[in-house]
Amino acid sequence: MEKVVATIQLHFDGDIAAGHQIPIRVLGQSLMHIQKAIDRAYLDIKYGGVWKNARMKTEDYEMSEFIAQAPSEGGYIFDFFSSMNISSNIVDRVSSAINEAKLQASIQVELIKDQARSFKESIANKLIMPISYAESLSIGNDDVKRVYGDRSIAKEIDQVIAPLRQDYSGDSNLIMLFAGESSQKFEFNRVSSKKFHRVVSRRTLSKPIIYKGKLKALDKLNLQGKFENTESNRISFIYFENESDFLQAHPYLGTDSDMCFIGSPILEFGSVEPNAGDIYFLNIVDTNNFNEVV
Repeated sequence: MEKVVATIQLHFDGDIAAGHQIPIRVLGQSLMHIQKAIDRAYLDIKYGGVWKNARMKTEDYEMSEFIAQAPSEGGYIFDFFSSMNISSNIVDRVSSAINEAKLQASIQVELIKDQARSFKESIANKLIMPISYAESLSIGNDDVKRVYGDRSIAKEIDQVIAPLRQDYSGDSNLIMLFAGESSQKFEFNRVSSKKFHRVVSRRTLSKPIIYKGKLKALDKLNLQGKFENTESNRISFIYFENESDFLQAHPYLGTDSDMCFIGSPILEFGSVEPNAGDIYFLNIVDTNNFNEVV
């Protein structure tokens, strides 16, 4: 057997592993999403950042391969070994993302609608000035990539521990061990799994940006739509606080005119996807004067 460079261990215990057995739905979900977390960490390392819809190439699979060992007792224990040199960096990257999620669990945040109203008031009173989309791409780009990578990995870990939140799991625990350059252990139960999920799915708003592009679709019932950014040539979902805001955008649907508006990127887990991430609409702006809010 080749030298083991890195190890991942999943140790289920409690009601979910009664008789040293676990349900197929738990096994399947855990294996699929731990591999996805590995893949996201690998892409984050390879490209110095991982963005929405990033895909593995054929040559990437060998580099991110971990081999499953026969399960052992003591609850139900899986070990996954890798002999690839990069594997130690991969497991350390996964550990880092989990640590960041646990850190954010203690941070209190405002609701999106409250943030939106605050931004609107500050813009109207000229207390803050929205920046251009191009400028937003150049500010803190490395930090943005890092945090989005954390979110991408943590969302997969959230699915690994999701069975603990279900009634059929009873009183159960999952201990996750990641051993690379360093070794870290994380223990989850129903309560901590729910807390982790709240952090990973938390949505807040980033600083306002001026966007310009085509309004491609609108959904009045759900107060949302689709917007094509002419600077990135990517399509984002756009969300509205109320019907009044929705009606500001409506005249631009199905026309050749660009819609220029102030919006806030929606953060998930404190991160934003700058190219095609979701946007929260704030106000239409005068295309002849970006400082003038209609």
